[in-house]
Amino acid sequence: MSQNSVADTTDTRNEDTIEVTHPRPSDPEPDPWPGSDVSNGGNHGGGGDGGQGSTGPHPRCTELLARKPPQCPNPIPLPGGPEYGRERYPNGSGLAKLLYYREQPSTSPRARGQVTAALNGHTNFIVAGGYPVNQINEQFFRTLSNACSLQTQDSDSYRLGIGLTNPERLCLGAMGRLQAEAEPTMSFTQFFAQWLNREGISLSDYFPQTLVNALNPANSLRIKYDHVTQETTCSRWWTQIQEKQCSI
Repeated sequence: MSQNSVADTTDTRNEDTIEVTHPRPSDPEPDPWPGSDVSNGGNHGGGGDGGQGSTGPHPRCTELLARKPPQCPNPIPLPGGPEYGRERYPNGSGLAKLLYYREQPSTSPRARGQVTAALNGHTNFIVAGGYPVNQINEQFFRTLSNACSLQTQDSDSYRLGIGLTNPERLCLGAMGRLQAEAEPTMSFTQFFAQWLNREGISLSDYFPQTLVNALNPANSLRIKYDHVTQETTCSRWWTQIQEKQCSI
């Protein structure tokens, strides 16, 4: 699905003054998130069950077959990558806006690195399982705030006047939409407000409050969480089936 329609504006400013480099050593990507090691361990069951050979299926096969996940007809890899699930995000949703910002040539390379780290960590955190959705989203937002901070720093090199540059608007616009989509009980709303205040940015200056509060019924954060969880369950079920050499 093309994401070109998710942005409200396009950047016509000449960005030649930005040096396209990898993130500097002084601005490393965040430490690996909890659950970032999501390897399923590979196939360790090739030797069968210690001498049983072909006498019959592993005793767990009946149990495994009885709890086959729905909509899981074929083996699939574990979810991974910054763009996983993007074809499911509605135009104008928070994750669609964020991916659009990430792929723009005018986006600061350092900010792009933080967005990529945030998206990868978000996916890996969901795959790991066992973490509340609010905790997953909050860690995601904290990494994204680093991206917008870096974008502001790098935009200073070509800023004219005191207004926001288009890359800043795209980053903050994605953050604002994601904040609106977040679970109402999570503490990010207060964190986001404090961060904006610390950065000296007024949300209403560029993103009308009516849009911040207008929740899209198609919540991209919930869509991603449900999709990644479902695909992870399917992938791990097939791994167990193959390890136990069960017949389907």
